Amino acid sequence: MGIWNNNLWSSGEIVNHERSSGTLSLLIASPTPLMLVLLGKSLANAVTSVIALGMTFATGAIVYHLTPGIVDPLGFLFGLALTAAILNLIRQVLSEYI
Repeated sequence: MGIWNNNLWSSGEIVNHERSSGTLSLLIASPTPLMLVLLGKSLANAVTSVIALGMTFATGAIVYHLTPGIVDPLGFLFGLALTAAILNLIRQVLSEYI
């Protein structure tokens, strides 16, 4: 939970950081769509979170000799990536209106 919470909060701060540093207006005026720029930054956060989640699983497996009970690893990774992307997109939409 902490990894996803950190991911969502840090992704949410992207717009605030751009606004406070004065570059949000430049992003809006640029020919590249704003959502595309922010999506790239949010996906970078999501990838970092997935890597941290993998390291957490590895730590549990190595230190505590646990084996994660994942029946379909490919489906699990797909669902994890899809969840990260959807949560970031929802946060992106909400951050522009709230």
